[in-house]
Amino acid sequence: MKKIKICHFILGFHNGGVEKVLENYFLHMDKSEFELHIVTHMEPDLKRQKIFENMGFQVHQLSRVHGSRITVQNIKEYKKLFESYRFDIIHNHFPENLLPLFFAKRYGIKCRILHSHSDYQTIFENKSLLIKKIYNIGLKLNVKNATHYFACGEKAGESVFGKKNMEKVVLIHNAIDTSIFCLKQTKRDEIRNQLGLTDSFVLGHVGRYEIKGLKNQEFILKIFQQVIKKIPSAHLLMLGEGKYRSSIMQQAEDMGILNKCIFTGAVTNVQNYLFAMDVFVFPSLYEGLSVAAIEAQCTGLPVIASDTVSYETGITDLCSFFSLKYSAEKWADEVISKMKIRRMDQSENIKKAGYEINHEAKKLENIYKEIYYSTR
Repeated sequence: MKKIKICHFILGFHNGGVEKVLENYFLHMDKSEFELHIVTHMEPDLKRQKIFENMGFQVHQLSRVHGSRITVQNIKEYKKLFESYRFDIIHNHFPENLLPLFFAKRYGIKCRILHSHSDYQTIFENKSLLIKKIYNIGLKLNVKNATHYFACGEKAGESVFGKKNMEKVVLIHNAIDTSIFCLKQTKRDEIRNQLGLTDSFVLGHVGRYEIKGLKNQEFILKIFQQVIKKIPSAHLLMLGEGKYRSSIMQQAEDMGILNKCIFTGAVTNVQNYLFAMDVFVFPSLYEGLSVAAIEAQCTGLPVIASDTVSYETGITDLCSFFSLKYSAEKWADEVISKMKIRRMDQSENIKKAGYEINHEAKKLENIYKEIYYSTR
């Protein structure tokens, strides 16, 4: 039987974001009917790349595409790629990249998916009118070149495809393996003992340090500084890697709180660290539908997210939204107010909301086959 050739286009390999969603889906999917390709545009993280290669992906490393500044090299690389491989489905995960769907249409590929993973209106909210105009034109062109629309949530979908097209949008949930994030008290005790947090109130966060300011880790430090004024035994547990991590650690040292902070870098057992936390803080400047916040809720953690994060992230009553206009002190009071919430596993609620990866991966598998065979 001929395998369906699917090519995904992402920015690069990191320990989170779009590629984490892809990893979750394809680890739980029957891939026997697919030939999988993935195109990246950034210097590869070889460990992350190896995960995709082990899943059966052929990795194609191309040069960076900077929005509307498309170079001759970009054109040549894309032309060579599309002439070398006769793809059946193109799945573009970055609506600001015009090249995948443009070339797919040019080379007669009938299945062209555009996937919105974020709220693009919020992303460009503080940009100049010229930048907004350029990006809006680009988004419209990409939507026009797509045959199928995917989004992680309603807000992300509306920001790219518009309200009038939402009935055509397929929601692909940022699903997780709920069995992994089912609260385990023994693991909580183990990791807290290991980190010396036995009797501490632990404020936690998961997020990369790739785009300066995006995850707002600077503000988290300010919140934590206010927390320890009222709870001196408190600690801050920060998971994630990226080029700005050292500058955040330096800020913590300058504030005199580094000895109360634990920066783990990237870890493979995120769930154990979530078990160890008491409150999860997520004051991102903008966000689609956060996988990290869903994982945190699954473990029973109270989550305080900024009101710029999609409200669809609030799958359970444990997730509340707080304005970034409020002071760090006010955020700290909100954090402390969650201290006495009784920790209970939420995996069944996450499943009922449609965020169980085994079910969702099967759904995506069937969608690929359906859209492919419908064009034969």
